[in-house]
Amino acid sequence: LWSSAFNHRNKKHRSKKYETHKVNDNLEIRLIPSYGYKKNISLARLLDHFQMAWNLKTLLKKEKILPDVAFIGYPPIETAFVMSGWLKKRKVPILLDIKDLWPSIFINVLPKKIKLITKMFFYPYFYLSKKTIRKADGLSAMSKSFLKWAYNYANRSLSKNDIVVRLSSRIQTSENQKLEEARQWWKEFGVNHDKPLVFFAGTFSNSFDFKDIYEAAKTAKDCQFILCGEGPILDEVKDLMSEL
Repeated sequence: LWSSAFNHRNKKHRSKKYETHKVNDNLEIRLIPSYGYKKNISLARLLDHFQMAWNLKTLLKKEKILPDVAFIGYPPIETAFVMSGWLKKRKVPILLDIKDLWPSIFINVLPKKIKLITKMFFYPYFYLSKKTIRKADGLSAMSKSFLKWAYNYANRSLSKNDIVVRLSSRIQTSENQKLEEARQWWKEFGVNHDKPLVFFAGTFSNSFDFKDIYEAAKTAKDCQFILCGEGPILDEVKDLMSEL
Protein backbone atom coordinates (compact mmCIF):
# COMPACT_ATOMS: atom_id res chain seq x y z
CA LEU A 1 0.00 0.00 0.00
CA TRP A 2 1.51 3.29 -1.20
CA SER A 3 0.13 6.30 0.66
CA SER A 4 0.95 9.86 1.69
CA ALA A 5 3.19 10.48 4.68
CA PHE A 6 0.96 13.51 5.33
CA ASN A 7 -2.40 12.84 6.99
CA HIS A 8 -5.02 14.81 5.05
CA ARG A 9 -7.69 14.55 7.76
CA ASN A 10 -5.80 15.99 10.74
CA LYS A 11 -3.22 17.96 8.70
CA LYS A 12 -0.21 16.33 10.38
CA HIS A 13 2.77 14.40 9.03
CA ARG A 14 2.91 10.68 9.73
CA SER A 15 6.55 10.99 8.73
CA LYS A 16 8.82 13.66 7.19
CA LYS A 17 10.75 11.06 5.17
CA TYR A 18 10.08 7.91 3.14
CA GLU A 19 9.15 5.03 5.42
CA THR A 20 8.00 1.44 5.04
CA HIS A 21 5.95 -0.39 7.68
CA LYS A 22 5.53 -4.15 7.50
CA VAL A 23 2.16 -4.97 9.08
CA ASN A 24 2.36 -8.72 8.40
CA ASP A 25 3.56 -11.16 5.71
CA ASN A 26 0.82 -9.95 3.34
CA LEU A 27 0.87 -6.20 3.88
CA GLU A 28 3.54 -3.50 3.70
CA ILE A 29 2.70 0.23 3.91
CA ARG A 30 4.95 2.71 2.12
CA LEU A 31 4.67 6.39 3.06
CA ILE A 32 5.58 9.00 0.42
CA PRO A 33 6.93 12.28 1.91
CA SER A 34 5.58 15.71 0.93
CA TYR A 35 5.37 19.31 2.21
CA GLY A 36 1.92 19.17 3.81
CA TYR A 37 -0.70 21.93 3.93
CA LYS A 38 -3.10 23.62 6.35
CA LYS A 39 -6.16 24.22 4.15
CA ASN A 40 -7.97 21.87 1.77
CA ILE A 41 -8.35 24.62 -0.84
CA SER A 42 -4.92 26.21 -1.16
CA LEU A 43 -1.83 26.59 -3.32
CA ALA A 44 0.10 24.70 -0.65
CA ARG A 45 -2.04 21.61 -1.28
CA LEU A 46 -1.27 21.73 -5.01
CA LEU A 47 2.45 22.00 -4.22
CA ASP A 48 2.17 19.12 -1.75
CA HIS A 49 0.55 16.84 -4.36
CA PHE A 50 3.16 17.79 -6.98
CA GLN A 51 6.00 16.98 -4.61
CA MET A 52 4.39 13.70 -3.56
CA ALA A 53 4.05 12.65 -7.22
CA TRP A 54 7.67 13.61 -7.91
CA ASN A 55 8.86 11.60 -4.92
CA LEU A 56 6.72 8.63 -5.97
CA LYS A 57 8.24 8.72 -9.46
CA THR A 58 11.73 8.69 -7.92
CA LEU A 59 10.88 5.81 -5.59
CA LEU A 60 9.31 3.72 -8.38
CA LYS A 61 12.62 3.77 -10.32
CA LYS A 62 14.01 1.46 -7.63
CA GLU A 63 10.95 -0.81 -7.50
CA LYS A 64 11.65 -4.36 -8.77
CA ILE A 65 8.49 -6.24 -7.74
CA LEU A 66 5.42 -5.95 -9.95
CA PRO A 67 1.90 -6.41 -8.54
CA ASP A 68 -0.61 -8.75 -10.23
CA VAL A 69 -3.13 -5.90 -10.28
CA ALA A 70 -3.20 -2.34 -8.91
CA PHE A 71 -5.96 -0.29 -7.30
CA ILE A 72 -5.36 3.46 -7.57
CA GLY A 73 -7.25 6.18 -5.71
CA TYR A 74 -8.18 9.23 -7.84
CA PRO A 75 -7.56 12.02 -6.84
CA PRO A 76 -4.80 13.07 -6.22
CA ILE A 77 -4.38 13.50 -9.97
CA GLU A 78 -0.59 13.76 -9.94
CA THR A 79 0.17 10.53 -8.06
CA ALA A 80 -2.53 8.63 -9.98
CA PHE A 81 -0.91 9.78 -13.25
CA VAL A 82 2.60 8.74 -12.17
CA MET A 83 1.52 5.35 -10.81
CA SER A 84 -0.77 4.49 -13.75
CA GLY A 85 1.97 5.40 -16.25
CA TRP A 86 4.53 3.21 -14.45
CA LEU A 87 2.09 0.28 -14.31
CA LYS A 88 0.91 0.65 -17.92
CA LYS A 89 4.47 0.38 -19.25
CA ARG A 90 4.80 -2.89 -17.34
CA LYS A 91 1.39 -4.20 -18.50
CA VAL A 92 -0.07 -4.40 -15.00
CA PRO A 93 -3.92 -4.21 -14.93
CA ILE A 94 -5.23 -1.03 -13.27
CA LEU A 95 -8.50 -0.32 -11.47
CA LEU A 96 -8.92 3.42 -10.95
CA ASP A 97 -11.25 4.48 -8.12
CA ILE A 98 -13.03 7.79 -8.88
CA LYS A 99 -13.51 9.41 -5.46
CA ASP A 100 -13.92 13.05 -6.54
CA LEU A 101 -14.56 14.93 -9.78
CA TRP A 102 -11.16 16.61 -10.02
CA PRO A 103 -10.31 18.92 -11.74
CA SER A 104 -13.86 19.75 -12.95
CA ILE A 105 -14.93 20.59 -9.40
CA PHE A 106 -12.26 23.35 -9.33
CA ILE A 107 -14.03 25.14 -12.18
CA ASN A 108 -17.69 24.36 -11.46
CA VAL A 109 -17.74 26.27 -8.16
CA LEU A 110 -16.36 29.50 -9.69
CA PRO A 111 -18.27 32.51 -11.15
CA LYS A 112 -18.68 32.38 -14.94
CA LYS A 113 -16.51 35.50 -15.42
CA ILE A 114 -13.31 33.76 -14.30
CA LYS A 115 -14.03 30.18 -15.38
CA LEU A 116 -12.16 30.42 -18.70
CA ILE A 117 -8.96 31.93 -17.29
CA THR A 118 -9.03 29.47 -14.38
CA LYS A 119 -9.44 26.55 -16.78
CA MET A 120 -6.33 27.74 -18.62
CA PHE A 121 -4.43 27.80 -15.32
CA PHE A 122 -5.56 24.26 -14.51
CA TYR A 123 -4.90 22.93 -18.03
CA PRO A 124 -2.07 20.59 -16.88
CA TYR A 125 -4.47 18.94 -14.42
CA PHE A 126 -7.06 18.39 -17.17
CA TYR A 127 -4.38 16.85 -19.38
CA LEU A 128 -2.98 14.54 -16.67
CA SER A 129 -6.40 13.46 -15.38
CA LYS A 130 -7.79 12.53 -18.81
CA LYS A 131 -4.66 10.52 -19.60
CA THR A 132 -4.96 8.70 -16.28
CA ILE A 133 -8.63 7.77 -16.72
CA ARG A 134 -7.99 6.49 -20.25
CA LYS A 135 -5.10 4.28 -19.11
CA ALA A 136 -7.19 2.39 -16.56
CA ASP A 137 -8.40 -1.12 -17.41
CA GLY A 138 -11.41 -0.55 -15.17
CA LEU A 139 -13.10 2.20 -13.16
CA SER A 140 -14.82 2.01 -9.79
CA ALA A 141 -16.97 4.74 -8.26
CA MET A 142 -19.53 5.31 -5.50
CA SER A 143 -22.33 6.15 -7.94
CA LYS A 144 -23.38 5.83 -11.58
CA SER A 145 -23.14 9.60 -11.99
CA PHE A 146 -19.43 9.52 -11.06
CA LEU A 147 -18.79 6.84 -13.70
CA LYS A 148 -20.80 8.79 -16.27
CA TRP A 149 -18.71 11.87 -15.50
CA ALA A 150 -15.51 9.88 -16.14
CA TYR A 151 -16.80 8.57 -19.49
CA ASN A 152 -17.84 12.02 -20.72
CA TYR A 153 -14.88 13.90 -19.26
CA ALA A 154 -12.14 11.63 -20.62
CA ASN A 155 -14.05 10.50 -23.74
CA ARG A 156 -13.79 6.93 -22.50
CA SER A 157 -15.99 3.98 -23.44
CA LEU A 158 -17.81 1.71 -21.00
CA SER A 159 -15.74 -1.31 -19.92
CA LYS A 160 -16.86 -4.68 -18.53
CA ASN A 161 -14.42 -4.01 -15.66
CA ASP A 162 -16.23 -0.83 -14.52
CA ILE A 163 -18.21 -1.12 -11.29
CA VAL A 164 -20.26 0.96 -8.87
CA VAL A 165 -19.43 0.24 -5.21
CA ARG A 166 -21.62 2.28 -2.91
CA LEU A 167 -20.14 3.54 0.34
CA SER A 168 -22.00 1.39 2.81
CA SER A 169 -21.28 -1.16 5.52
CA ARG A 170 -22.60 -4.62 6.09
CA ILE A 171 -25.67 -4.84 8.29
CA GLN A 172 -24.57 -5.33 11.89
CA THR A 173 -26.55 -6.51 14.90
CA SER A 174 -26.57 -4.53 18.14
CA GLU A 175 -27.82 -5.28 21.63
CA ASN A 176 -31.20 -3.78 22.52
CA GLN A 177 -29.58 -1.78 25.31
CA LYS A 178 -27.08 -0.21 22.89
CA LEU A 179 -29.87 0.61 20.43
CA GLU A 180 -31.90 2.29 23.15
CA GLU A 181 -28.87 4.32 24.27
CA ALA A 182 -28.35 5.45 20.68
CA ARG A 183 -32.02 6.43 20.31
CA GLN A 184 -31.83 8.48 23.51
CA TRP A 185 -28.64 10.17 22.27
CA TRP A 186 -30.35 11.18 19.00
CA LYS A 187 -33.47 12.23 20.88
CA GLU A 188 -31.44 14.97 22.59
CA PHE A 189 -30.92 16.48 19.12
CA GLY A 190 -34.65 16.40 18.39
CA VAL A 191 -34.61 13.32 16.17
CA ASN A 192 -37.97 11.55 16.04
CA HIS A 193 -37.58 7.85 15.14
CA ASP A 194 -41.29 7.54 14.40
CA LYS A 195 -40.71 9.55 11.21
CA PRO A 196 -38.71 8.48 8.13
CA LEU A 197 -35.11 9.69 8.45
CA VAL A 198 -32.84 10.91 5.62
CA PHE A 199 -29.12 10.82 6.54
CA PHE A 200 -26.01 12.44 5.12
CA ALA A 201 -22.64 11.51 6.67
CA GLY A 202 -19.53 12.93 5.03
CA THR A 203 -17.44 16.02 4.32
CA PHE A 204 -19.21 19.36 3.89
CA SER A 205 -17.54 20.45 0.64
CA ASN A 206 -18.42 21.79 -2.80
CA SER A 207 -18.46 18.21 -4.10
CA PHE A 208 -22.08 18.08 -2.88
CA ASP A 209 -25.01 20.32 -3.76
CA PHE A 210 -26.63 21.05 -0.39
CA LYS A 211 -29.11 23.47 -2.00
CA ASP A 212 -30.98 20.47 -3.42
CA ILE A 213 -31.13 18.94 0.06
CA TYR A 214 -32.42 22.25 1.40
CA GLU A 215 -35.20 22.39 -1.21
CA ALA A 216 -36.17 18.77 -0.50
CA ALA A 217 -36.18 19.28 3.28
CA LYS A 218 -38.26 22.45 2.92
CA THR A 219 -41.06 20.57 1.15
CA ALA A 220 -40.85 17.19 2.92
CA LYS A 221 -43.15 17.57 5.93
CA ASP A 222 -43.31 13.88 6.85
CA CYS A 223 -39.61 13.13 7.44
CA GLN A 224 -36.45 14.47 9.08
CA PHE A 225 -33.10 15.27 7.46
CA ILE A 226 -29.94 14.65 9.50
CA LEU A 227 -26.61 15.96 8.14
CA CYS A 228 -23.43 14.78 9.91
CA GLY A 229 -19.78 15.68 9.39
CA GLU A 230 -17.27 18.51 9.10
CA GLY A 231 -15.71 20.42 6.24
CA PRO A 232 -14.78 23.76 4.65
CA ILE A 233 -18.40 24.84 3.91
CA LEU A 234 -20.00 23.59 7.14
CA ASP A 235 -20.86 27.14 8.26
CA GLU A 236 -22.42 27.91 4.88
CA VAL A 237 -24.62 24.82 5.11
CA LYS A 238 -25.63 25.77 8.67
CA ASP A 239 -26.67 29.22 7.43
CA LEU A 240 -28.55 27.70 4.51
CA MET A 241 -30.49 25.32 6.77
CA SER A 242 -30.99 27.76 9.65
CA GLU A 243 -34.68 28.42 8.95
CA LEU A 244 -35.55 24.69 8.85
